Amino acid sequence: MKLKIFIITIFMLSFLAFGQKANAASLSLTPSNYSPNVGDTFTVSVFVSTTSDKAINAISGKISYPADKLSIVSLSKANSIVNVWTTEPVKEGDTVHYEGIVLNPGYNGTKGKITTITFKAKTSGVANLNFSSASVLANDGFGTNVLDKTGTVNITIKKAPSTIVATPIKTPAKTPVVNLPEPIFTITPVPTLVEIELPYKKFNFTVSNTITPIISYNISIDKGSFVIWNDDGTGIYTTPELLSGEHTLTVEAIDNDGNKLINSANFKIATLLKPVIKMSGQVLRDGDFLVISGNASPNENVNIFIKSQLDNSDNIYNTLLGKTSYVAGDFEQAGTVLADKNGLFTFVNNDRIKHGIYSIYAISKTDNNIESKPSETVVISIQRNMYQKIITFVFRGLVFFLLPLIGLLTILKLITAFFSKIYNIFKRHKENSIQEINKTNI
Repeated sequence: MKLKIFIITIFMLSFLAFGQKANAASLSLTPSNYSPNVGDTFTVSVFVSTTSDKAINAISGKISYPADKLSIVSLSKANSIVNVWTTEPVKEGDTVHYEGIVLNPGYNGTKGKITTITFKAKTSGVANLNFSSASVLANDGFGTNVLDKTGTVNITIKKAPSTIVATPIKTPAKTPVVNLPEPIFTITPVPTLVEIELPYKKFNFTVSNTITPIISYNISIDKGSFVIWNDDGTGIYTTPELLSGEHTLTVEAIDNDGNKLINSANFKIATLLKPVIKMSGQVLRDGDFLVISGNASPNENVNIFIKSQLDNSDNIYNTLLGKTSYVAGDFEQAGTVLADKNGLFTFVNNDRIKHGIYSIYAISKTDNNIESKPSETVVISIQRNMYQKIITFVFRGLVFFLLPLIGLLTILKLITAFFSKIYNIFKRHKENSIQEINKTNI
């Protein structure tokens, strides 16, 4: 018996060890090597990868960086696999901290983006990025940490190259002078094919009358730091997404000899702001009216979309009271509200909300059917009220206690009737036997 228990124990430990190895996950930083100049800005993306068919559902980490060499320009959640942030990407001293949840069925893949960090190089030298702490939890119901590998970034910051100014060569008076045309550098907006307000602009760079070819461009927007842009052969540059308003594009065209041509262009971005939903502090219960507030583009319509994450169609409380339950599925438009002149909006759902978990997002839309980007999705939980809890408790008591008791009493009654019938038959048979004996004796 002891030998059997020992063998089973060894088998279970081997199984657990194999499972943990098979469900491994890793965190990486991309790119792994970079060599910017002082003053340059660059981005580093954080990715998670799994090595099996098992999904993960929670991610956290702290990324350390040398604050004397680098400064953080921005932190982005765009295209992240994280649905709910318990701690949004934030700068804490010389680290970037994040914590988030991936809703069911979780994530399983080779390159799931978590966040993107934009740095600016401050001084020359070596600046390495690494994880000071991190975890990746499996979607196994136990919160198993399956992280087994983290990546690093090796950054070598170089001194900014000095501007090379071409010095004209003086020719002897007797040598014929060739009058070369002045170089011309033009910046032309690229027209869009459809009438839609976009959060970015495209420009065509054209340089003519140059002796040596243009090899790269330095680009600055609104007097910000210059960023290197390499032409892919089209000569068309696309700005990053910008806020509505007036902007200035400044471009340095650099030739093979290091000479620079500088030009600038003013342009305007007219687009709708992405709505922001604010639900903090609300405690909602079944039967309450759902109130959604937030910010959006002033004097524009805001469409509200809601989706249930749980199917509560068989809810006992709703069945008894005839309430219309909300079945889980795609997002449905709950209604439209107009933002005021300050961009504030408040939406009240027409129907009382049922208990469950809901996802909510909003989109601004003009009268010309031009839409903004959707807001970040907000997840809320609607709790059961006391009345519902009491009815559910009573109904379950009837179903799980009273009905079985009635069934048991019915069975006992049938058994009693059966044995009573057998007894009566036996009694009549005995009486008949006694009568027969009496007749014989007579």
